[in-house]
Parts: sequence; C-alpha cells; structure tokens
Amino acid sequence: MAVANFKNIVPFGKDALFPFQMSAASLSTSATVYQLAGTDGAKTTVGSGVSVIDDGGGLYRLKVTSGSMSGSNLYYATVVAGSEQVRIPMWSYAPTGHTDDILSRIGGSAAAMSFTGILSGANNLQGAVDLLGGELGDFSTSGITGNPASAAAAMKIIFDNVDTLENSIGLENDADTAATLFGRIKKNKAVADAIKTDTDDLLAAVGDHNDAASADYGTDKSLMGMVRLLGADVGENQTDLNSIISKVDTVDGIVDSILADTAVIGAPAGVSVSADIAALKAETALIVADTAELQGDWVNGGRLDLILDASAADALAAKTASQANKATLENGTHGLAQLQSEIADNQTDLNSILAAGVSRDSAIATVDSEIGTLQTDLTAGFLAGAKSSEIVALDNVVDAGFVAGAKASDLATAKTEIDGIRTDTEDIQVKIAAVQATADTLALQVNAVLQPMVPSERYSGAAAKRISLVIQTIDGATGAADNMDQAGTPAGQMYIKVLDGAGNSVTDLHDAASGGNALASADASIYSGAVSGYKIMNNVSTGFYQAFLEIAAYKVESYDVLFYAQDSDPNTAQEFRAMRQMEVRSPVQAQFAGGAF
Repeated sequence: MAVANFKNIVPFGKDALFPFQMSAASLSTSATVYQLAGTDGAKTTVGSGVSVIDDGGGLYRLKVTSGSMSGSNLYYATVVAGSEQVRIPMWSYAPTGHTDDILSRIGGSAAAMSFTGILSGANNLQGAVDLLGGELGDFSTSGITGNPASAAAAMKIIFDNVDTLENSIGLENDADTAATLFGRIKKNKAVADAIKTDTDDLLAAVGDHNDAASADYGTDKSLMGMVRLLGADVGENQTDLNSIISKVDTVDGIVDSILADTAVIGAPAGVSVSADIAALKAETALIVADTAELQGDWVNGGRLDLILDASAADALAAKTASQANKATLENGTHGLAQLQSEIADNQTDLNSILAAGVSRDSAIATVDSEIGTLQTDLTAGFLAGAKSSEIVALDNVVDAGFVAGAKASDLATAKTEIDGIRTDTEDIQVKIAAVQATADTLALQVNAVLQPMVPSERYSGAAAKRISLVIQTIDGATGAADNMDQAGTPAGQMYIKVLDGAGNSVTDLHDAASGGNALASADASIYSGAVSGYKIMNNVSTGFYQAFLEIAAYKVESYDVLFYAQDSDPNTAQEFRAMRQMEVRSPVQAQFAGGAF
C-alpha cells in the first residue's frame, strides 16, 4: 500500500460523498477520480461509479460508489467546469490497519488487552464486560424495592430516595416559609423568640412584687410601682375630694341665682342667649370696620377725595376744550363758513349729475354702495394684488366726477373700474381658499414616513450568520420617531416578509443576533389578509423595528425585503409599504471568479 497522508476515511460498503462549491448552478462538470496503490503509490484512474450531483445554488457533491473502490487504497479527485477546477482532498477506503486497531480494543483477534482489579482475568473488552456483569449479579432478585432489572435502575431508585430525603430536610439557609425540616425549625424558633420577647416585655412592664411606689405615672414606670403610688394617692385625695364637693355646692347656688336673673330677659332669638350676644358682637365689629374704612376714604388723599378731585379736573378740561372747539368753528379758513361753501360746491356738482339723467336717490345709493364695498375690501386687505395704475385711474375718475362735476359717463367709468377690482379681489379670495385647502389636505395625507435600513450587499461565511434588518418610522406631522398607530388589532406592529430569488418566502427570521426566538407570524385575518405571509418585527424602541435574517454558510442568494404597516394618526387609517433588495455573495464564489486554484 502507498504511504501517504489522508484526510477522510470512508467505511467499508459505503459510497464516498464530498460536497464542494462552484461559481454557479447547472454547470457542465467533468470529474476524475485517482487511485494510489502499491508501495510506490502508483496512480490509476477509477473508470466507473463516479458522478457529480448538482444541489443548486452553486453547490455540488462528488459521488464514488463503494463498488468502485477497494480497501487499503487512497483516492483523490478533481472536478472541472470550464475554467474552474475544484480538487477533492485525499481519502482512504476502509484501511485494514485502522479496522484491526478498533477490533483489538473491543475483543477482536488482534493484540490482547490487559485489565486490573476484578477485571484482571480479561484480555479483551468483551471479557471485561462479562466479568463486570458477573460481579454485579441479577438485580431483579436482590430484594431492592421495585425489583430493578439493571444497575442503572437500582442507582436511580437510590438517587430518587436521596433526593426526596434532601428535599424534605432542605438547606441550612432555607427561609422560615420553606416547607422543609430546616424551614419548619426556623419558623418554630422565630415563634419561640417572639414569645420570649413578649414575655420579657411583659415582666419588665409588670415589674417585681417588691418594687417601691414610683415617683409619678408614665410608660417608663413598672405596673407594681404605679399601683403602690395609686394606693398612696387615693388616701391623700379623699380630703381633696371632700373639699371639691363643698365647693360644687357653693357654685350650684350661684348658678341658680344667674338662672333666675336670666329668666327676666326672655326667650333668645337664636339657639341661646349666648348665641345672640355672639352674633350682635360680630355685627358690631363689621360696622366698626366699615366706619373705619369710610373715614380713611374721606380724608385728604383718600379714595373718595381723589375721585372728587379728578372729577373737578375733568370738568375744567371739558370747559377748555369747548372753548377751543368754538374758536375752531368760527375760524375763517377751516370753520363752519368754509364747510358751508364746500357743501354748496358739492350741491352744484350733484345738480350737474342729475341734469345728465341720473336720479338723486339712484346716484347717492350707487356711490354709497360702491364706496362701502371698496372700503370693506380695503379693510380686509384683498386689494394687495391690484395694480397701482388701477388705483390711480380710480382716484382720477373720482376726483373728476365728484369734485369737478363730471358727467354721468365718468360715474359709470368709475363703477366699471370698481367692479373690475372687486372681481379680481373675489378671484384672489377663491384662489387663496383653494391653496389653503390644498395645503391642509397635504398636511393630513401623510401619517408617517418609513425609512428601511437594509444592506444592499453582504457576504456569507464559513458558518451560518444573521443579518440585521431595521426600519424606522417617523411621524408625518412632527418629524419625530413614532410607533405605528395601526387601526384595528393589534396596534403598533410592523410586519416584514423576505422573498428569495425564486419568490419563495424565507422563514429563518429571528428577534436577536444570536439565540432568541423565531419571529411570530402576523394574523392574516387583520386588514383583509394584507399581512398574509408576513412576520411581526421586534419593536426595540420608539419608532425602531428590527429582525434578523439567518443565512447558511457560503450562501449565494438575492432577497426582496418587504415591509407593511398601517397608521391612523393624524389622518384616517392608511397603508404604508416599503421594499429593499439585498444581495448575499459567497467569498468562495469570489475566489472562483478569479480562476482555478
């Protein structure tokens, strides 16, 4: 047999299967298996029983049937697909030496084994087992309760009994509430300690029967001392009691006299005479207080005095103003005479307008209406968009028509200009209202903003790993992180679905980077089945949801990550969806892309 190092051993009668990875699935592969035999390790090619199995996703298996291999020989293989080449490491098929070594340790025909003690008579594993069985004997006839059939069963009975005993006894540090022996002992000790403490307190409170009378009464004195003091006090107080009785008799006579005098007053208005006196005293106090307040108000500088002084000053100011107004009215430039002259001029202008065929009442009503409308528009601020040229033209028409005595056609022109400005103003009002309504609608249309955080590309490794998938939800009105306020039940959840490149749902979604639990499925009955196939993400903090996707070793796959939620604040319930794509590549795939190794 050739002398060489080998990595794997294929048991006798088993096919050899070796997994490997190439850059893509469905490649056209060609496999060659070499056999090393003889003392010089001569290499020959295995002619049959060799095949390559395509497991998909760039994963393959080399298969060599057991009938194509022979014991004590070494093998290795190469697989070629285009420019790619994979080398399968060396293996051995049922090496003779290895099998003999195992058989010798379990009692085969090779080298003997040696034992000590009660097993010293055995020279292989089978003999040692036989000796040990004889030493143990038949447990079913040993008289042990339960008649165990084996040493393990007997030991279990023993250990169960020991456990029961230990549980009954308990531990030294068991609390007094424990249902164990130590617990009950502690509970009884606590009761005994409490009884002893109460007994000590009672003896201290009662005192000794030889205690002398205490100096006074108090909680710090013993009962016996206070009893002796009470006996002494009772004897001394008898004299004082007799004196008190005598004084009570004297007071009773005085009370009788007062009652006789009180009977002359008559029945009280209130519940009693004393109540009437108290009420009268209270009213007198209020009168005195009010009188004192009025005295303070009437003194020089008081509130009423200042009011009178201010009224006199106002009267003097009114008199001065009346005199000034009289002088103004008598003024030749701006007085009543000038006002009468301007009224006469306006009358002349009005007569000219009436002569042109416009009635007085109609003219006054038209001008009054138009000026009133114009004043309202100006006050509301709706003429801000009018052109300055239109205002100047209106001013010129008014000046020409009502100051210089213009014709009725000028009045009509003015009215036309005013109507145009009013129309423009109304259009502006309508547009402003429409813009405001649109702004209000837009402000309420967006309840939330979804911000997925999914890596666009990740690499798998030599072992399975988990990839973090995070989405943040932001309140559409405030811009702050906020949980989904979903209508219906349950509220506040975010759902996720991951699809592989073939469109199949991926189920390896978890709530932690390692360990943890698989994500629970969303209830498809909610939202009319919109969450069918989705999982419930972990709400790690306000506005943040997270899930972990587990990928296998050397995984190569494309994923679509879908998110779904509903929110009803501040607008009515709305659906929110988001999707991100992620590519998972294999480092082995990247190596193959550079060529064979």
